[in-house]
Amino acid sequence: TQAIISIPVPNASNANTSFEIPAHLQAVYQALDWVGISLDSLVDSVNMDIATLTSQLMEMELLGYAVQQGGLYQRCRQ
Repeated sequence: TQAIISIPVPNASNANTSFEIPAHLQAVYQALDWVGISLDSLVDSVNMDIATLTSQLMEMELLGYAVQQGGLYQRCRQ
């Protein structure tokens, strides 16, 4: 079984709303911030090869957990 991290998300209609980050994406999600971080900095931060990292970032973008803007990756507010 995979561990899943639950992140609370403030919501006007329901303060207890949260979303769950799959275990294999948690390290990358924790390395992201709200301002943006370059791919090179992420590679150094999470200590993973570029192919794996870009694959996980793409999955996070598709799930709505991350966004790329201006060449920087950041957490995405859902």
